[in-house]
Amino acid sequence: MEKGIVTAATKVFFILIIMFSTSVETKAQEIGIAPVKIFTDSYEMGNPVGIGFYYMQPIGHFGLRFEYVYAGRTRNYTGQLSCGFMVYPPEYEDENIKSEPSYSSAAIGLYLNKFVSLAGIDLNVGAGVSFDKFECKRTATVTGRQLTITSDKKHGYYFAVSLSGDNIFKLPLKAELQFRLKDVEGTVDATDIEQPFVDIEAVKEISLGIAYML
Repeated sequence: MEKGIVTAATKVFFILIIMFSTSVETKAQEIGIAPVKIFTDSYEMGNPVGIGFYYMQPIGHFGLRFEYVYAGRTRNYTGQLSCGFMVYPPEYEDENIKSEPSYSSAAIGLYLNKFVSLAGIDLNVGAGVSFDKFECKRTATVTGRQLTITSDKKHGYYFAVSLSGDNIFKLPLKAELQFRLKDVEGTVDATDIEQPFVDIEAVKEISLGIAYML
């Protein structure tokens, strides 16, 4: 369902670009940072919290946005450290496992800034492409054995909507609340190794950030 939403929203976005090419021109470059909350359907990745950085380059009425996001979490469970269907000898007993999944993403998108402005609040819309990586490091807390699981690198496209306000505290600062929906996909190889991230097809991101306007 998320894939259909992203596809439809992306089409609408490019229609808006044509219709509103006379909107308020964006003149200031932006360098921003934002805490990010990630939502996935993965039991391993869960819904971690992370940090994002971005740079916005104005191009006429639009903005070209480059962004990097990193998020991770820690979960603990009892079991045997393995990377698939390997059967360990009887002397291997269940132990506490510390799992540290992480998510990183680099994205580039085109934004229509100030699509709608009301009472000093701007509605912005954007769409773009992303390159995503999911990784997991597991450590057996008793034996100290370690295992790293890296998924195939995924890629996809996204649609974003944000609310923002300029000149915060009468300074060249911009506050932004952004929601982004990503459709991601990657190659799947037949293997006996566990692939905890292979079923991730959509990633949702909510961020609240601050940017300095150059």
